[in-house]
Order: sequence, then structure tokens, then C-alpha cells
Amino acid sequence: PSSVDNFKEYIADFVRQHMSRLIIKEFPTKSVSAKTLLAHAGLLKRRKSFDPDFIAFDYHALLKPSVTQASKHTEMQFITQECRGLTYLLGAPGCSVAQLNRGSHKQESPGLNSVSGSWDMISDEDWPVNIWQTDIDREQNILRYIGEKARDGAKGYSDFWTIDYDTLKLTENEQASRDVPQVDREMTSFTFEELH
Repeated sequence: PSSVDNFKEYIADFVRQHMSRLIIKEFPTKSVSAKTLLAHAGLLKRRKSFDPDFIAFDYHALLKPSVTQASKHTEMQFITQECRGLTYLLGAPGCSVAQLNRGSHKQESPGLNSVSGSWDMISDEDWPVNIWQTDIDREQNILRYIGEKARDGAKGYSDFWTIDYDTLKLTENEQASRDVPQVDREMTSFTFEELH
């Protein structure tokens, strides 16, 4: 078989092994810290022999710091750093969703500075990715995404997905990449102070 066939079989194998191993745990807002999540992961390992392959946080601001912080700014920074540390301790990559700050939802192309609390979070994230759509995109089942990093000047890439709203399945949309007018995004250097 070709290397493509081998890769497809590997992916199919991976999906078969991990499809039934999705664990969703909901906690009340501000009731747990990354330290609590680490203890919960240890419990899952002991009781179910479960080691996570991936960790998703539903917004860092819903967590609390394991150590009381002097301000909301340092609290969010600490939570982000703790969550990043948790992914290292568990040996699994992680992601977190965030919301846009006031007024940004009307922008054609929200950037790093449009994320609520961006100054507190972005310096500790490895690769922030924005996913959004314009009104026209929504009608055409298109999502835009851009990944960018504010280190040594903003660097990034952007592209399009097609979304099936019934299943929420995403597929790369090469046609939209060619046909949909790109929103003008200047990738310029900036400092974290400018993001706040």
C-alpha cells in the first residue's frame, strides 16, 4: 500500500481507539483551578486508566488561580500559566476558547488585540488562533481562521473551512481560499502593552 493508504489506516485506527474515550467534566464557574484539574486527571488515571491525549478548557476566566492574586490582571496571567503547566505535566496539548472584547464582533477581521484579556493571556500561549465569520460567510457555510503569534513581530497564516452546521464537521475549503476576497490584515510588529 502507498504511504497515503498507510496514513489513512493510521488515522482510522486512532479514531477507533479514541472515539469512546472523550470525557467532559463540568465544574461551577470559579470553583476549580488547574491544580484541581491535575488532581482530577490523577483520579481518572487511577479509576479508569485514562491518560488524556488532548485537554480543552472552556475559557480561562472560568477557572480560579490556585494561589490568590493581587489583581484581575495577574489572576488571568497566573491561570493561563497554570493551564499551560498542566498540559506539560499531563503530556497532552491543550486549547482554550476566549471571547472577543466589546465591539470586536463587528470587525471584519478580529486580531490578537480583539481578544478579551489578550494582554494577560497571549504572552503565555504558544499559538493563538482566531476563528470568525462575516455575515456573508455564515450564509455560505464558511469559517475564516488565522493563527498568529506576537513574538519577534506578529507572524501568522490564514485560511478557510467549510462548516456543516448539522454535524459541526469542518473541512478545508480550498475554493474559498481562491475565491473569497481576503480581508486586509496587516501583520505588523507590536508590543503586549499595545494589545491591552
